[in-house]
Amino acid sequence: KKIQCVYSEEVLPNLGEDNEKTSPTSYVKNDADMASDELNAKKKQVNGTLAHITAIFGFTLAGLILQDIYKS
Repeated sequence: KKIQCVYSEEVLPNLGEDNEKTSPTSYVKNDADMASDELNAKKKQVNGTLAHITAIFGFTLAGLILQDIYKS
């Protein structure tokens, strides 16, 4: 039995690379900047758009299935 499959061949960038090494800047960090960086490194990172993206993806898949049912 054939089933529908949704996937992407898009290659995502490596988020683990260090941007400071690849993009030189003329800005010199002071003590306050370094303290802020240290505090931000300890904080939990939250992706605030995740719920919206999954909802849109789910609705898109539901629409695809409904279109397939309507055609058959």
